[in-house]
Amino acid sequence: MLAAHRMSAALVALPWLVGARLGMTATELTEANFDEFANQHDRLIVDFYDPNDSEWLQNQKDLEQALVTVRKAANSRVPFAKVDVSKESALATRFVLNGIYPQLIWFAHGKPTQYHRTLRQADQIANFVLALDRPSVTQIESVNATADYNMAVIAEISKNSPLYKTIDAVALRHMDQVAFLHMQSNKGTISYYKDGLMVQQYEEHIMHEGQHEVDALDKWLKHQLPFKSEEAPEGKLAMDDGVHVVVGKNFEDVVLQKDKDVMLLVHAPWCGHCKTLRPKWKQLSQAVSSMSHLVMAQMDGDRNQSPLPNDFEWHAYPTIFYVRAGETLPAVYRGNRTVESLLDFAKGHSSKPFGISSQNMTDAIYDL
Repeated sequence: MLAAHRMSAALVALPWLVGARLGMTATELTEANFDEFANQHDRLIVDFYDPNDSEWLQNQKDLEQALVTVRKAANSRVPFAKVDVSKESALATRFVLNGIYPQLIWFAHGKPTQYHRTLRQADQIANFVLALDRPSVTQIESVNATADYNMAVIAEISKNSPLYKTIDAVALRHMDQVAFLHMQSNKGTISYYKDGLMVQQYEEHIMHEGQHEVDALDKWLKHQLPFKSEEAPEGKLAMDDGVHVVVGKNFEDVVLQKDKDVMLLVHAPWCGHCKTLRPKWKQLSQAVSSMSHLVMAQMDGDRNQSPLPNDFEWHAYPTIFYVRAGETLPAVYRGNRTVESLLDFAKGHSSKPFGISSQNMTDAIYDL
């Protein structure tokens, strides 16, 4: 009894020890507890794994070894979690758009970031976590410090302001893209600097209620950061055989529509599979041309970058997305590249009935 009492007293005196014991294994998450758990942590690494993979047992051992490494060698407190995608298909569809497992995703304040990795070895996993587990916001004394960075966001706000947490959340999404700086001030402004010169202020946006939310600030920043895009096509160039041409600059306007579904093909001019798919894509586009609620679109993914890497990403060509009207998260096509299979995919995700039978649609395809 005395020994137990002493042990209890020691744990109370050393609260970090309790956390260390509790944090030495990855937490298994389900759809029921995922959001609650993710929102409890500013930073979180989640491993989405498939137990049907022949190497999944070794992968899980490597994950646990990586956790031990970051705890003991680097004293990192980033929580580790894991999701069995064979049981949690909704979470898999929601976060792992390319369907490749195991996949590690870095979360910031409950939101997924663009930092996704398909890593299998313990040292690689540990290095990935430690590379991101660093201060996201740098404290400065003067705006002159922006001259030390090619691109920087400076927040001249009180550190006690609720807006500071928003700054931190957005900074965690862009760890390797832009510097986030904070200077203690009551000005309440957020500004984007390039090569030491101010380009734009966010002040006019945060004056409106609700506009200082993480997604709003993140969207503003993305419009400031350089990204690869062709010029938005106009006139006849905006269409190609009845298909809307998408580039990085008009991506959100064309792909995310409130009243129309969009089926998007991301291709590359050098891709052999894309060349094979092209006549089938044309057939499909012409066959569904009477569907007024469906927009067919395509983008050269080699010349254009996704402005929404958290939701739209591709690691191979061709990649096909379907976005329902008013929604922002796409469904990703993973079937055979036949006209019939693509049609079934579109019908299965459509926000409205197609209005004609599958047989009539198939007949229309082959009559083209």
